[in-house]
Amino acid sequence: MTTMKRSILSLLLAVTPWVAANAGPLQRQHVASDTKWVLHLDLDAFRTTQVGAEAVRGKLGRDMAKAQADLKTYLDFDFDWAQIHSLTAYGFDFAPKNQSQGVLLIATSLDVQKGLEAAITKQAEASVENGNVRRLADSPVAVYSIRNEFLVALPPGNPVVLAKTDALLQKGLAVLAGRHPNLASTAVFTDFPPQPNAVVFVGMAEGFNANTPVPPQARVFQMADGGRLALGETGNQVFVAATLKAKSSEVSAQMQQILQGLLALGALGQPQNQELQQLIQAARVSVNDRFVSIEVQLPATTVIQKMQEKERR
Repeated sequence: MTTMKRSILSLLLAVTPWVAANAGPLQRQHVASDTKWVLHLDLDAFRTTQVGAEAVRGKLGRDMAKAQADLKTYLDFDFDWAQIHSLTAYGFDFAPKNQSQGVLLIATSLDVQKGLEAAITKQAEASVENGNVRRLADSPVAVYSIRNEFLVALPPGNPVVLAKTDALLQKGLAVLAGRHPNLASTAVFTDFPPQPNAVVFVGMAEGFNANTPVPPQARVFQMADGGRLALGETGNQVFVAATLKAKSSEVSAQMQQILQGLLALGALGQPQNQELQQLIQAARVSVNDRFVSIEVQLPATTVIQKMQEKERR
């Protein structure tokens, strides 16, 4: 029983966190038009970067190799994380994580249904009733319950859809089927300044307000109507670029001063922290009308060195 539970957990851990709406850049047609936030991780692009290649050689690669071995041993499921291409999640509010209303989309060339069915078969062989993986009543789209915590739908020819409730699951399926408007039909998130092509991760949000819960040190976000965070690697540089959309050009000027002040306080507050000092010195704050941006660029070799040092600890 312990081995069975570990194998099912390995399947969930392997498939769920490292999957996405589609390989490559964010596919706006897969995301609901009324979303408040969207996160997209391009795993294909990540694996081609210097930092990504180092992660694959290190702990991430070892974790994936262990998951692959466990799944083959306990479920006879051939798992190859290189066939999992990206991750996209979107949501309709800014509630705390455990209360948030969101959808996760999966695109992968892996046979996810085969893995889930194998888990069900193993449960039956072990005489496990109401196991961690259950297939729900037949419908045009196969739907599974995972640990009674979230639902997985496998629409043919479309990304896999994950959600905590049936209502959210059906909304995600409706977007993919063209029965609900998507981001491609709206101007949401389109007015941000152009971003570099070499983006591995992008997160965007609209509709910030004074009631949005944020920590005290991040109150500057409540002065914004929206924001975007982009991470990537271009040339030999790793970059992190955050852009806030202010309510007006006057507010953007105030936000610029606040951000510059926070950087100065950070530098003064921890003068012996060399890593923090390096980040602060590399940070650049700029304003373009309503948009305030803060960007940090570091050599990929520096980031890789820090990763190696952390792994040796």
